[in-house]
Amino acid sequence: MNRISIILAISALLFCCVACEDEDGLSPSGLDVDRVQDLLDWSNPVVKRYYDDYGVALMTDFDENLDIKFNFYESWANRFWRNMEIGKMERKSECDSAIAVLDTAVFRYFKDELEFQGEVYRSDFKKKYFPNKILITNKLIVGTDVSGLIMQTVNRPSKTGAGSTFCQSNDNAIVVNLESGMLNISPEKFEQVTKAILYVMIIYAFEKYDLYSMIPDAFYEFSKPYYGKRVYQVQEELGEEQHAISRMEWVENYHMVVTSVGPTDNMFGFLATYPIPDAKRDVRICIDHLINPETLDGARVETESDPFVYQWDARCSIKMWYIAQTLIKLGIDVMAISPDPNFREFISNKTQEDIDDITNNLF
Repeated sequence: MNRISIILAISALLFCCVACEDEDGLSPSGLDVDRVQDLLDWSNPVVKRYYDDYGVALMTDFDENLDIKFNFYESWANRFWRNMEIGKMERKSECDSAIAVLDTAVFRYFKDELEFQGEVYRSDFKKKYFPNKILITNKLIVGTDVSGLIMQTVNRPSKTGAGSTFCQSNDNAIVVNLESGMLNISPEKFEQVTKAILYVMIIYAFEKYDLYSMIPDAFYEFSKPYYGKRVYQVQEELGEEQHAISRMEWVENYHMVVTSVGPTDNMFGFLATYPIPDAKRDVRICIDHLINPETLDGARVETESDPFVYQWDARCSIKMWYIAQTLIKLGIDVMAISPDPNFREFISNKTQEDIDDITNNLF
């Protein structure tokens, strides 16, 4: 009898666990929806529009433990987020100003409807791929061992990332630092902060929803033989002795974009032991370069008549075309983002047939 009772008790417990697991899968819970709605500033039309139209909560009032600092399964992530200092804006005028900056300097590139080359794209990017919560603060301080998407862009706050930063993200939310004093230092600082946040917003969606799969296979073909290897491994396969290579050689050999921070901030080149990025990192570097074109030795040439001359090898240019086309199909206004008139002309005038012809001539 005792054995039967034990079996029944275990069965009941298992049933409860399965039921709880199914219930936990319903996200967000009704209680959390009510709590978030109570925290929103419904008098701000931008806040109201984003919540009503896209289900995105723009939160200047929040509970950091309930809204972003939870569900960490790795000790380093738990330590990193627990040690992060997140401030709160007190004055409504400051909150309204920060929300306006986010709306006009970052969100404006994500279109509900985007027309390009006679096609109209309606991807619902904000509704599908924005985080459910965006926390807006005037203080965001991180300690050592800084990680995150913010460190992969040329607009990162510093080489180490420690101290005051612009943005951090996890699966729960994105938190952005729009402290007015920092934004008003100079137009260059304003652009650095807002473009860093733009990069994080795009890559957040690529990471969480695997938008990498939307990039055509043709993008990856040129560099596929090198992904994930180290420089010396490729050299050994070619019968060469191990040696360091310049940034120009990196572009020519592996057909990958280089920036001042990715895949390395070593402006002298790459040691033989250096790892070549994987396919996803390759995509992220290209997206960052689209947002933040730079003039680098071995990459771009600047002249008086053409301040932005695209000088990558042909394969890199083709890869950048595929990146631009994918973002456009997602409703991201590449033509407004890119400051490079020659690149804008390149993606506007080249059709898929043109790109196929260029590709075929390379082989």
